[in-house]
Amino acid sequence: MARILVMDDDENILLLFRETLAHLGHTLSYAQNGIEGSEIIRHEDFDVIFVDVLMPDKDGVEVILEMRESVHPGPPIVAMSGTGAEFLPIVKDLGVTSTLLKPLTRERILAALLDLSLT
Repeated sequence: MARILVMDDDENILLLFRETLAHLGHTLSYAQNGIEGSEIIRHEDFDVIFVDVLMPDKDGVEVILEMRESVHPGPPIVAMSGTGAEFLPIVKDLGVTSTLLKPLTRERILAALLDLSLT
């Protein structure tokens, strides 16, 4: 099963990922901001990273840029956003594998993993 990192400042989103993926046998790690997420990435390897574009302390765009500069080729990155949806086309150019527009659903999360062949 896949090792998945989810970075989002919304606890409801983290809970949705946990409820959707944990029972399928995936190993999940969580970060509520980009600083926490960057630290976790330095010490662990993941099969996919879901990152919210707008987060406190260090936003998802900074995390994506940092990853693409330091981890080659790096795991697939799925960028997520609701209020910052206008940034999704921009981050696509930064090397994210795919994007998810919020509000998220279980079906959309599973579809994103299926697209990456990780379900």
